[in-house]
Amino acid sequence: MNAKNLSNTNTKTLTAEQTKIAKSAKTILVTGFEPFGNQSLNPSMLLLERLPQLIGSTRIETLLLPVTFEGAPIKLLGKVNQLNPDAVICLGQAAGRKDITLEKVAINYIRATIPDNDGRQPGGEKGCAVVEGGADGLFSTLPLNELLDALHEKELPASLSLSAGSYVCNTIMYTILNDSLARHGRKAGFIHVPLMDEQAVGECENMPSLSLETMEKALHVILETMSGILHNDVKETSSASLSMGSEIA
Repeated sequence: MNAKNLSNTNTKTLTAEQTKIAKSAKTILVTGFEPFGNQSLNPSMLLLERLPQLIGSTRIETLLLPVTFEGAPIKLLGKVNQLNPDAVICLGQAAGRKDITLEKVAINYIRATIPDNDGRQPGGEKGCAVVEGGADGLFSTLPLNELLDALHEKELPASLSLSAGSYVCNTIMYTILNDSLARHGRKAGFIHVPLMDEQAVGECENMPSLSLETMEKALHVILETMSGILHNDVKETSSASLSMGSEIA
């Protein structure tokens, strides 16, 4: 599969009724990364290709990011400014992990043990900040406990992670959370997926892996759960407004 052929938005045809729903729906932006290092595949990229444009009454937008410290944040924030999504879920590959890992925190630190796809290693061995003067760490604003419960209910392998690393994945997580501080109410965060079974060969032969189908099921559960939470938030806000109006009256 060629990353260049992947559109920023899933292009499956919608029915007239689905199009009507999509125009007024809540929106979740899902991002993935192109292959990097010595890999020719990246499951986070392939998962984007499998997403529908609608899950329930929530519109799903996708964006493929380069594995670069400079280009990825620029591309992500450009898309976020264009869409103003209600939630942003960033996906990335973590070789060596055995399950779907929901990241709890991003740190304001870059230390690249291998060059990015532009050949850059910002900060060298000492590393550097993602955002100069920014907070040391930022916590995910995704409902991690609810997502984890939903995945376990479907008997899908998932766990909470306290480290998104110090490579481009952590940089993207920190970038979206830092941006979301100025956009009250947006839910955002990062989820790592293991290697696919097809990648567990050669020097990765003894590393844990999952089938792409299992990852796809997990992502659908995550998005279905998020869709329900986003729409429940709207109902609760509307109910609160009505209640307040009654009290004033």
